[in-house]
This record gives sequence, C-alpha cells and structure tokens, in this order.
Amino acid sequence: MMLVIALSVLATGSTVAFLFFFLKTRKLQELALLDPLTGLLNRRGFRSLVDPMVNEVKAVMKGLQPRKSQLTTFAVASFDLDHFKEINDNHGHAAGDDIIKTFAGIARGHARGRDLVARWGGEEFIVLFADATTEEAGIVAERIRASVEERVIDRKGKKISFTVSIGVAEFDPKHDLSDALNRADTELYRAKKGGRNRVEVQLPAPHMEQAAPVARRAIHPV
Repeated sequence: MMLVIALSVLATGSTVAFLFFFLKTRKLQELALLDPLTGLLNRRGFRSLVDPMVNEVKAVMKGLQPRKSQLTTFAVASFDLDHFKEINDNHGHAAGDDIIKTFAGIARGHARGRDLVARWGGEEFIVLFADATTEEAGIVAERIRASVEERVIDRKGKKISFTVSIGVAEFDPKHDLSDALNRADTELYRAKKGGRNRVEVQLPAPHMEQAAPVARRAIHPV
C-alpha cells in the first residue's frame, strides 16, 4: 500500500510529463524499427541488430574474441513472393496484405534463436540465419517454401494460394553485409528464372576465396 501511495505522489506534475514523453519516445523508436503491417523488423531495424552481429563474426575470425558462445558465421536469405502483383490485381490489395502477413507469420515461425526476420519492402523479405552455413540455412529456407506452398488463404470465400522464391548466401567476414545480400539476391533471381517456387543456395568455396568458382545447389519441389 505504501508503495502505491509513493508512486501516486511521484506521478504528479513534471513527473507525469516525463513518463509520458519517455513512453511516447520508446513507442516511436519501436515504430521506426518495425514494419507496421507485419510487426517484423524493417530495413532500419534489421540493420540496427545485424551490425553488431557482423562485428562479432569479424572479431571471432580475426581471433579478437573466443569462438565459444560467440557468433562465428551466418547466412542470409532473400525471399520474394511469386506473382504478387497478379494477386493484388486479381484479388485486391487487402488480399495482398493478408498474403504478406501470412508469409511473415510462416517465416517468423521457422526462425530460431538469434535469427532475424525482416520485411525488406513490398513483397520482399530477408532472413538472417545465425550460426548457420548456407547448407543449413537452405534446409530451413526449404521448410519455409514448403509451408508457404501448402498454405491457402480464404478471402471472402475465395481460396488464394501463393509461392515464394528464395536465394541463400553465406556472409564473408572479409566483406560487408551488402556483399552477402547481393549474392543472396543473385541466387533469388536464379530461382525466379528457374521457374519460381524454389530455393537457390550459393555454396561458399573453402575460406570464401573470391577467385574460386561459385558452387550452387538448387532446392525445388519434386
């Protein structure tokens, strides 16, 4: 009871104004880092969380931090919902929003531990798979693809299905994050050209040597 009275006394005048300002600021900060439709990270939110992870991997690789309990590698996957414009044109933007929210829920449901899921813009998404090689990330990406293919949205009595194309690449600590994202995008375009609804994985050469030929492995429905 005394604690309640004390808090009531404190919550007066300038204290109330300060608390309101603090809570409003926190809310604005959260909104600035999250996509309002899906609740996923937006680009800014993704960058704010991934930059320390990039630094962590680089420090481990340089021997500046012990490997135990530290992030030693990660892979990134670029996702693009197939024929999304046609969904909007044929079923309306509200149906498109339902599709985006449904995909966000599927991707979030397959995320593990320190994985990051972000809406990159429109029908594009990025997932960072922490402590995962491209092979390991490709397995999870394929689970996401399969889950999407099986999902059917009921929109005003109409059944709407959709698919997703995915490209996966591993972060190279000798380069910045943009390099990995660009390589994941390259694999995504390969998945699109290969017929969509598939996963293309760039397998890193030993030590990620740039001079080595790029290996790839396609994962797609039988």
